[in-house]
Formats: sequence, C-alpha cells, structure tokens
Amino acid sequence: SYFVIAGLFFTPVNLKFLKSEYGKDYMYEAPVHLLRRVHAFPEKEGEEVVVLSSVLPAKVNVGYEDIVNTQVKSFNGEKVENL
Repeated sequence: SYFVIAGLFFTPVNLKFLKSEYGKDYMYEAPVHLLRRVHAFPEKEGEEVVVLSSVLPAKVNVGYEDIVNTQVKSFNGEKVENL
C-alpha cells in the first residue's frame, strides 16, 4: 500500500519493501533504524513504520527531491502510527 500527496510518496516499511529498495542483501544495505523497527514487535496493534519513500517532481515540493526512505514520525502535527 502507499499514499501520495503533493508528490510525496509514503509507504509502510516491511520486508517486501526492504528487499525491493535494498536488494537481497537488505540486512546489510538498509538503514539500521529501519531494520530495528521492522523486526521489533509493534507497541500498538496495527502500528507500522511509515517512510517518505520518494519525492515526485512538482513545483510544490522543490528542494525536497533528495529525501528518500525517511521515517515519518508525524504529519501535520499528528503522530503517524500507520499508513
């Protein structure tokens, strides 16, 4: 699953995502903080790690093009617990 708003592409982090982004050696290539969160038990039922996976080119997000696979902890002041 994913969510796109204003060219910002959000997706939950799971093993399928890690393998597609970092390849078969994802355990060595992926950022440690994402690996820890994916392999940890969620604090709440339904909780998942959400990342800003990529930024699509658009006038509204100029300057954010280099942000990739960054964990989103809050959005518009609201804590992000899942997608």
